[in-house]
Parts: sequence; C-alpha cells; structure tokens
Amino acid sequence: MEHFPGLTPFDTLRTHAAAGGHITTTWFATAAPPAEVSLWYEQRLRDHTVRAPGDWTRVEVRDELRRLHGVTVHPPEALPAGPHPTAPAPPATQTVVRVDEGAFPTMTAPAPPAPPVTRPSLPQRIRARLTTLR
Repeated sequence: MEHFPGLTPFDTLRTHAAAGGHITTTWFATAAPPAEVSLWYEQRLRDHTVRAPGDWTRVEVRDELRRLHGVTVHPPEALPAGPHPTAPAPPATQTVVRVDEGAFPTMTAPAPPAPPVTRPSLPQRIRARLTTLR
C-alpha cells in the first residue's frame, strides 16, 4: 500500500489472536497538517469504508483468510480508540497515521448443538415395560 509522502515510522506493535490471526499496527509521523494527510488518503482509499472522518477500514475474504486493513489519521495529542504507541511521536509532528494490517482464518459456522436426549419419565418407563410384558 502506498503511504503519504514523507511519513516516518516511529512504532510498531504485533498482536496475536487466539484463533491464529494477527494484526500489525504501525504508527507513522509527519509534519504535514492532519487535513492535508486525510485528504490524501481519502482520494486513495475509495475501496475502504469510512468509519469516521480520518478513519478508513477494509475487510476482505481471500484464500480462506479474512484480511483487515485500516488507516487512522489524527493529531499526536488525540489518540483514537484502539492500541496506542509505546513511543512518543517525534518532535514537530503535526499528524500521526496509524495503519492496521492483519489476517484471520475464516471460521465456518459451528454446527448447531444436538437436541438433548430426553429420557422418558419413570411412569412412562413403567407403563412401557408393563405393555411389552403382555
């Protein structure tokens, strides 16, 4: 994926999910203003869903994997929900771009549970026994 010109990566975090998937989050910094960076991504991420201004997400299923890609643009002092960088943004940073990329195995829906086996009540068992003995 192409990134805004002049972005400098300053932190990366890889998380693993119990189902065998992972998400890698990378934070980039730039001295460009947030509005300029948002406009640049808005023009290039047309296949993504806009969750909020400056926040785009795309999920696709391919090769039995669910692939996630997300881009969030924000000022360094306004961290959005989700993981946060462990390192501070470099000095003179006006905009931070968080990029999330991950893949998860597709899960088929589990089979519905089998109906519980109901045992006949004691009077029903006695009645059945008496009728079979005749």
